[in-house]
Amino acid sequence: MTPPTRELPVRSAGPGAYSARLVAHTLRRPQVLLGEHRGDSPQSALRWLLRRAQDVADQLAAPYAHPVRAWTADRDEHTWALGYLTLGEPYVFWAADEDGTRYVFSTQKTAAPQPPPPARKFPTARTVRGRGFLRLVRIPGRTETPGRTETPGRTDARTQHR
Repeated sequence: MTPPTRELPVRSAGPGAYSARLVAHTLRRPQVLLGEHRGDSPQSALRWLLRRAQDVADQLAAPYAHPVRAWTADRDEHTWALGYLTLGEPYVFWAADEDGTRYVFSTQKTAAPQPPPPARKFPTARTVRGRGFLRLVRIPGRTETPGRTETPGRTDARTQHR
């Protein structure tokens, strides 16, 4: 049996992305990644699994390929799997060959990426243009520095001790 072609994982996935994986568990090596895919919908993840299942079934002996081919043709199972994925639950199907190798087809919703941290607050200031450079001009009452705010007619306790 020749191994299926290996596909590189897609690194960019947006919020609510779905990942699909095909992993072979052999007696010698506990886990061999045969392919991974990320898509924006559960349909794209399941479609990828079905294509990979067809590739695996083409390489298995007839008695072992039959369950995989039956799974790829079972529309009711696909509908159930899509409903399960839409709820955020993982879906797994596996099949074995004559050597005891198990092929595990799995898909799940990936965690949404975390938003970037809030932007750092810079002091509010206006600029004056002149002779090819910008000069910052402080505006009383609008300049913010961490732990200190200037307001007209009022001085900060830390500036009084200077």
